[in-house]
Amino acid sequence: MKRILTSSVIFLFSITAAACSYFKPVPEISPVEDEFQVYSDSRILYKQGMEEQAGLIASVIDSSIQTIEQVHQKPFTSKVTVHICDTPKCFARYTKLNERISAAVYKTGLFLSPRAFENNRYEIFLTHELSHLHLFQQIPLYKTIYIPQWFHEGLAVYASNGGGADFVSEEKAITFLAEGKHIMPLEKAGLFGKGGLWGNRLPTNYPTLEDGVIQQHMSYRQSALFVKYLNKDKKVPALLRLLENGDSFKASFERVYGVDVQDEWNAFTGQLDK
Repeated sequence: MKRILTSSVIFLFSITAAACSYFKPVPEISPVEDEFQVYSDSRILYKQGMEEQAGLIASVIDSSIQTIEQVHQKPFTSKVTVHICDTPKCFARYTKLNERISAAVYKTGLFLSPRAFENNRYEIFLTHELSHLHLFQQIPLYKTIYIPQWFHEGLAVYASNGGGADFVSEEKAITFLAEGKHIMPLEKAGLFGKGGLWGNRLPTNYPTLEDGVIQQHMSYRQSALFVKYLNKDKKVPALLRLLENGDSFKASFERVYGVDVQDEWNAFTGQLDK
């Protein structure tokens, strides 16, 4: 049952994200080592012709890992492996995701499409995905569906200094918030219903923007601003430890902050006017 549920979760995540996603390893295809070349840093595997890109990842991987471990306040539990594909088609083959997606992650590794290297965005993509990878190494995947997506993505954007939300500035996101246009800070998620994987994972209280990319980046940026606020007293790691212990997001949040998510959201939006 767990295997079936996990497969469903990964599939559903894969069809609802445009920039990055999560994938279920394809049997005997991914993650792999024998079909990729191994860089001098053995954590990095690359397709022929992508050695320069492998060097770029090698130059930032340690600092990216350190950044995530500092924000999450816990080391990765297993080796980080990065696969670098040479074409979007290659990326889609190993992950079974849409060629438009730039990066994908599973608990055993991370795949980057050549799209991730456009406009020198590879470092923020890598760091963003490492936040997801870290979480997946600590919490069984079938349990992560119950963590609201605003926390998943808000944490990854916050930890990567804007990765995944770099098309929308903090100032623009705050303007939307001041106008009363914002994400819905849910306290639980699941497969169905508002915020569930079968539907809009990041519902808002305003009509969806015509530009889907900007919509995603706006939602991610607002989520990151909220996570930043939640971590002002360095409490996010305490929340993560409770989640890793198997506690529900709702119970964990209320134990750490002493109030529910909506109350803390109200405090967050209230201080933006000051």
